[in-house]
Amino acid sequence: MRTILFLDYTGVLLCGRCSEDSCGHLRNLAHIVQMLGCEVVLSTSYKYDVSFIEELRQQFTEHGIPAWIGVTPHLQNSRWNEIRAWIEEHGAAGDRLVIVDDRRDADLTAYVPDTYHDCHFFRADPRVGLDGNLMQAVFRLAAAM
Repeated sequence: MRTILFLDYTGVLLCGRCSEDSCGHLRNLAHIVQMLGCEVVLSTSYKYDVSFIEELRQQFTEHGIPAWIGVTPHLQNSRWNEIRAWIEEHGAAGDRLVIVDDRRDADLTAYVPDTYHDCHFFRADPRVGLDGNLMQAVFRLAAAM
């Protein structure tokens, strides 16, 4: 069973109090990826912005984070539908799913309860992003696995 992390950017890696990685969010992400042994799928709205993608790819490399394995489709409705579409397209329904986003509409478990049995949603506060508290919440999940 794989662990797949659906990752937003704005509000998670870029928060209201930092610019670039001044808050250490990429370092926290690197710890999460290592602890969970997960693969990353981008669910950010910027996933089709070529310059953004290149910059983020460079930041992942600088922090030792493996390249993401895909991006969710852009469906112009809710984030959870985009995540669900990626899961269905890639046959990942039986995998462990972790969603880190600042948007409430990314919570797959709230919209299709009992469909994905090993799905965990962590809502980032966009003012602080992927801070130590959120990282520890994800680590508690890893300890329970």
